[in-house]
Amino acid sequence: DRECASCSELVLCADGSHRVGCGNGNPGSCYECPTCPAGAFREGCHGLSGGACSPCPDCGAGRFASGCTGREPGQCTDCPACPQESYRSGCSGWVEGQCSECTVCGANEYQSRACQGQDDRQCSACDALPACGAGMLRRDCGHGSAGQCEGCGECGESKHRVGCGGRAE
Repeated sequence: DRECASCSELVLCADGSHRVGCGNGNPGSCYECPTCPAGAFREGCHGLSGGACSPCPDCGAGRFASGCTGREPGQCTDCPACPQESYRSGCSGWVEGQCSECTVCGANEYQSRACQGQDDRQCSACDALPACGAGMLRRDCGHGSAGQCEGCGECGESKHRVGCGGRAE
């Protein structure tokens, strides 16, 4: 007499594995759950099922899914802070990214966006700043500073000022 049992009644495979090839009188064998590509984790791998890869959770701006690997979806975590004069680049999805040095503005550039969090410093040309008003000129723009508008200098006796305004005295 031959008695058949359901594959689902077999002893479960060890955690992290599933049964393959059960049927037609064959009990099959236990195999380790397949790995998923980066950015995904395996769900539902147990019993007779190999499960499926699911994407790591979308944690939103400034966060990433820490520990999303293997059979774990990870946990949404804030992107780590970086030291002064650096910013966090590449922090999203399941990657915490890395600290990168802030851009240094050149001799004829001012800082138009600060370097902080996940944003690098943005530098713009001093020529892009609006001109100062009549009788005023912009001094000391460059190396990250927007400078300041100052009044034109006084002329001596019997002289008058020509061309003061904007960026030239």
